[in-house]
Amino acid sequence: MCPAMCTIFLAASLIRYSHQVLIDCLHTSLVFLFQLVSKATVISVSNASETVKTLSLKVEDKNLVFKPGQWVDFVIPDIAQVGGFSICSTPMKLRMSGMLDLAVKASEAAPAKWVHENCHLGSEVKIRVGGDFHYNPQVGDSQSDLLLIAGGIGINPIYSILQHATDLLREEEVGESAAKPGSIVLLYTAETKQELIYRRALQMIGEMFPNKITVKMFITQGEESGDIPGRVNLGRIAAFHVTTVFLYEFMIVRFLSL
Repeated sequence: MCPAMCTIFLAASLIRYSHQVLIDCLHTSLVFLFQLVSKATVISVSNASETVKTLSLKVEDKNLVFKPGQWVDFVIPDIAQVGGFSICSTPMKLRMSGMLDLAVKASEAAPAKWVHENCHLGSEVKIRVGGDFHYNPQVGDSQSDLLLIAGGIGINPIYSILQHATDLLREEEVGESAAKPGSIVLLYTAETKQELIYRRALQMIGEMFPNKITVKMFITQGEESGDIPGRVNLGRIAAFHVTTVFLYEFMIVRFLSL
């Protein structure tokens, strides 16, 4: 292809890309404009690690719902910047108790800084659900296996998805009509054991469903142990029956969805 044709092709590609970005931005703005905003009250604050705080919120509007993997816009009084935090609890918990959970890593961003320095029992905020990354199988859907990969605080939406899958498995066990997850593998890495914020809960999930769920955690710093080795690599992944082909397919699908 001659240089002139290359320039025309590149320009056309950039125009199409810019057009798509504009459409996506307009769609997002319109969705947010009409989405439900609810008041919420902090009813629990705790330290999940030295750098992560967990919050439990009592949601005022009973019409607010979410899908596992989604996040919330987190609006704090007198702070202009809106936070964006992934939900780490399940739709069932919201349905049954009116509560949802967040885990927030310390940073200089104003919303995260408020959570770590000023948030307390009784603090009131506003929340709005967003995000297109979610796992929400319906009754009648074909059974599908799940490969869940998380690093650091990125475990939050994955933890919500995994807990939702266990809720579906329990419904299946008691004979209730439910979507049926297939085999599930979770690969979770953080800097240290202390930063594996749901370590014990994840281990218990794996123990509850040994024939369905495999949980493997890794650390990049600190002392390794038998159950939590060092950096994740293909050899360690293969030991848990996740094939290289499956991983490549997963990465290709994620790349194409960007």
